[in-house]
Amino acid sequence: MRKLTWMVLLLSLASCGSGQKISDEARLVRLLEKKDLERCQPIDQVTGENDKGSETLAIEQAKVAAVDLNADSLYIEDSVANGENIIIKAMAYKCRR
Repeated sequence: MRKLTWMVLLLSLASCGSGQKISDEARLVRLLEKKDLERCQPIDQVTGENDKGSETLAIEQAKVAAVDLNADSLYIEDSVANGENIIIKAMAYKCRR
């Protein structure tokens, strides 16, 4: 019985996360202000999307896409909300040398 209780507890704890983990590299991606853009090299457009209404999670997804392009910074160009669906449109940049 104790083993069953521990298994239920562990499974409950494992399911508490948001379901999407952000990588350490994506955590290091900086959000830029317009004044910072001149000292950075643009790489490509990226998007992030969240269908639960979280702009923060959409930005995190855009950061992950930026890391995939070897970018270290992100400038958010637009945020579009359509009901609960949030889309972040951003440009990935390389700023650090």
